[in-house]
Amino acid sequence: MNKVFMVALDFPPCQSAGVQRTIKFIEYLPRCGWAPAVLTGQPHMYDQLADICIKPSVPVYRAFGLNTLKHLSFKGKHFAAMLKPDRFFSWYWHGVMVGKNAIDEERPDVLWSTFPCSTAMKIALRLKQVTGLPWVADFRDPFAGINPYFNAENNAGLKIDEAIVRNADRLVFSTQRTAELYRVAYPFIAVDKIHVITNGYNEEEFAAAEKRLNDDKSSETKPYTLLHSGALYPNGRDPKELFAAASQLIKANELSSSNFKVVFRGLSLTEELRVLIEKFELADIIEFKPPISYEQSIDEMLTADALLLLQGEKFNNQIPGKAYEYLRSGKPILALTHKAGATAELIGNYDSVYIADMQSADEIKQELLLLVNNIKSIHRDIECYSRTSTAKSLARLLDDLV
Repeated sequence: MNKVFMVALDFPPCQSAGVQRTIKFIEYLPRCGWAPAVLTGQPHMYDQLADICIKPSVPVYRAFGLNTLKHLSFKGKHFAAMLKPDRFFSWYWHGVMVGKNAIDEERPDVLWSTFPCSTAMKIALRLKQVTGLPWVADFRDPFAGINPYFNAENNAGLKIDEAIVRNADRLVFSTQRTAELYRVAYPFIAVDKIHVITNGYNEEEFAAAEKRLNDDKSSETKPYTLLHSGALYPNGRDPKELFAAASQLIKANELSSSNFKVVFRGLSLTEELRVLIEKFELADIIEFKPPISYEQSIDEMLTADALLLLQGEKFNNQIPGKAYEYLRSGKPILALTHKAGATAELIGNYDSVYIADMQSADEIKQELLLLVNNIKSIHRDIECYSRTSTAKSLARLLDDLV
């Protein structure tokens, strides 16, 4: 069996949505003839920890580094240079050392690395230079410095980004939009270097969740629940107009606080959100719940009545991983997203998906009413986005390199 050496900072026990792409590749690549080993960070580097099981067991090498925001700040302040190329810059030196020793031990055939951590890619670049191994660089999302919606100034990150493009043997993106962005930014890229492997959903976990829920049916009457999983923030995922729309519908007796609620999972109630909820008088219908395990989050998706996706124009080139899980759930979806973005382009092709501009309360009202009155059965053919399919795509890419 061939071996692939994977460099990824987002890895268990890190609690991050980015973990899923890497660990699902690890789970399914052995079925395609590839045995993985991983270089990652030590647990103290992560902001939050979660108990995530990795199947099958793989060799994991952990290198020391510090998180600027956790370890190198004083009263919340730090030098700006300590966030360049990212807050894990100190991981580089031990990462290269541990990576070299691990490669000597594992003798892999191919090197693979993934964002969102630029330092992980810098480590992989150095390992490529000293070993000569063929290298697959997994960009997932575009580097902020070339993304027109971000345009962040990060010269150190930009230098790494261009070095990756020039030195990696294959460049993998999670959306066609991001691939096109890189073609424009780096016109010298050879066409055969660019590949798209989307994010996806794990069919085995959904099937197991459906069995659990079928074995534990409850007759309890519950209000209609619209569920959002993940973070909120201004500009990109701002719920203000959703709150305004819900408030107007309740005052018009189109919705009722007794039989409708919106649940935000994995999010604490901030002062800004509390002010908004008070302004729109929504304390009876808005709930904020703490993070739960990935397995529990799948169960919750399947028991909700509908699912909420917020993906503003800022993220037009990206598609959140949960969009694929939402599609697989078989639940109606309310997507507050830019209609010209990659997310709308994907989910707009499927049944029972209601799309509204995140900045338009009137559009949201209209689509929200259609959503809650949707009683038809839903069928979506999305097998091409299963994690088994995406792992097969990566395996074929690795096969070509050896």
